[in-house]
Amino acid sequence: MKAFVHDTEEWRLFVDSSKISLNAVLLHNGNKFPSVPIAHASNMKETYENMKLFLKKKEYERYGWKICSDLNVIALLRGLQLGYTIFCCFLCEWDSRDRERHYIKKSWPNREIFTPGHKNIVNPPIIDSENIYLPPLHIKLGLMKNFVKEMDRNTSGFAYLKQKCSSISDAKIKEGIFVGPQIRELLQDGNFQNSLNEVEAAALNSFRNVCKHFLGSVKVENYRDIVIDLLLSYKALGSNMSLKIQFLHSHLDFFPDNLGAVSDEHGERFHQDMHGEAVPRVDVWINAAELLRSELWRCWNRRNEDVAIKSEMEQRAVIKFNAKLGRSASETYILMKQVYGTLCLSKSNVFIWHKLLQRHQKCENLLKTMMAEVLHIKKETIRTILHEDLGKTKVCTKFVPHTLTGEQKSVDIISAYENNSNFLKSIVTGDETWCFQYDPKTKRQSAE
Repeated sequence: MKAFVHDTEEWRLFVDSSKISLNAVLLHNGNKFPSVPIAHASNMKETYENMKLFLKKKEYERYGWKICSDLNVIALLRGLQLGYTIFCCFLCEWDSRDRERHYIKKSWPNREIFTPGHKNIVNPPIIDSENIYLPPLHIKLGLMKNFVKEMDRNTSGFAYLKQKCSSISDAKIKEGIFVGPQIRELLQDGNFQNSLNEVEAAALNSFRNVCKHFLGSVKVENYRDIVIDLLLSYKALGSNMSLKIQFLHSHLDFFPDNLGAVSDEHGERFHQDMHGEAVPRVDVWINAAELLRSELWRCWNRRNEDVAIKSEMEQRAVIKFNAKLGRSASETYILMKQVYGTLCLSKSNVFIWHKLLQRHQKCENLLKTMMAEVLHIKKETIRTILHEDLGKTKVCTKFVPHTLTGEQKSVDIISAYENNSNFLKSIVTGDETWCFQYDPKTKRQSAE
C-alpha cells in the first residue's frame, strides 16, 4: 500500500461545534483524498476554553492547518463575543448597527487591537486571521435566509416555497432556515423563479450567479461585478446587511481564488453522513437523549419498586415474628425503625399488620387445637399432615383442596371399580356452591 506524507499546506481543518458537541475533521484542499476525522466529543460545548483545549490536544501550533468553519467557531477562535453584536466582524470594525451606511461605506478600520473589552473582544485570539478560510456554504445559507425573510408572504412565490418545502416547518421557512441541498434544488427550480415578483426574481437570479461563478469551484474574471449586482438586488429587496453580506461587500480579497477547493461544504457532508441533515440533527440528538433518559428512569423506578416490594414483604415477616414473640405493635415499630430507618413501614401500617397477623395466628392455632382434640393427636402432627403431606394452604381461615397430585392422578378409577364393586360407594360428593341470603361484604365473611 502506498504511503502518503502529510503536508499541512494541502489540508484544512473543519471544526463543527454546537451547544452539545464538538467534531473536527481534516479535509484535503481540492478534495482529492477522503476526509480524516480527528476529534469527536459529545459533551463539549461551544466555548472558548473548549476550543483552546481542543487545538492544544491536536498540536495545532505544530501543524498550523488553515481552518474552515462556521462564523461562530471563527468568532470564538478570534476571541470575539458571540451573537450579532455591534462589532461582530473579525477582520474589521464594521458597525452592524449603523444601517444608514450599510451598502454604502465599504472600507472600515481593520481590527488591530485584540485586548479583552475592546469592541466586543472578550478573549485573546487563539489563531491568526490569515489561517482562516471564510465558509462559502454558510455564506450561501445566510444569503438564502436574508432572501426568504424579505419575501412577500402574500405572493404566489412564498406560497410555492411552502408547497415545495412541505417537509420543513412553517417557522423554519419564515426564518429562511434551509440546508445546502435544499438551496441547490430551489435555485434550479424554474417554477419557483417564475412565481416570484420582479424584485424577488432579480435577487434570486443574482444569488444564483454568485453561487455559480464565485462561491463555487469557478471564479470568473468579472466576479466583482456579479457580487455588486447581488448587493444592489438585495438592497432593492430591502434586506438588512448581515455579517455574511458584509464579507462580500468589504472583504472580497480575503476569499481564496478557488472556494470550491477549500469549502466547508465537504465538512458539512461528512457530519451529515454521521448525524443526518445538518439542521435537524440537534433535534435527533435531543430526542435520543430524552428517550435514553426516560428509559433509565423507567429502569430505575422499576428497580426501586422491586426493592420496595421485597422490603415490605421482609418487614411483614418481621412483624409476624415479633407478634409470635408476644411483642406489642409499639415495640415492634420501634425495633423496625432502628433497623430499616427511612425504608421502614409507617407506624399505622405496622399496627394494622401486627393486628392482622396476631388474629391470623390465633385462628390458625384454634383450628389446629380443635382438630388435635377430636383426633387425639398432637398439634404439630396436624400441621405436618395438612401442609407437608396433603399440601394444603390456608385461605381466609378455610382449607380448600388444590389440583390433584401426580400420585392421585395415577389412580385408575375404572380399574379400582372393576376390582371392587363397592368402590363408588366409598366416594363422598357434595355441592361446592354456597348460597347466601345476602352478599358478603368481605372475603372472610364468604368463607364463614
